[in-house]
Amino acid sequence: MDANLVSEDSQALLNELFESEQLGVRALVKKLFRYRRFPLVVNCLLSELYSRPTADIETSLFQISLLASESLDTQDFLLKKCSESLHFAIKTVLFLNSRVLDERLDDAPLKREQLIARKCIVYAARGST
Repeated sequence: MDANLVSEDSQALLNELFESEQLGVRALVKKLFRYRRFPLVVNCLLSELYSRPTADIETSLFQISLLASESLDTQDFLLKKCSESLHFAIKTVLFLNSRVLDERLDDAPLKREQLIARKCIVYAARGST
């Protein structure tokens, strides 16, 4: 009986993700938050998000930055985008640093946020040369 529930849930998830035609950036980011515990779904959503213009992605950059501390795939996505656009990299670093300053985070998340911000700077420098 449990196997049926899992397959029905998987089928429902696939239908929800792929039946809708063109999802907007905000809808993609919303689904990233919703399905962040499903790596294959995250990869699919990030792949779709990567095909969007950087300016559109910047509208949801704060939310994506939050996810980057939880997911290496999302972190890789951010770093690739940082290497492509200095403007994107600067905004990402500002969002990550503001989160560290605004919230009283434990040491582990604080270090993770700072590490992602440093990596973003390095990727931006490498990408702009």
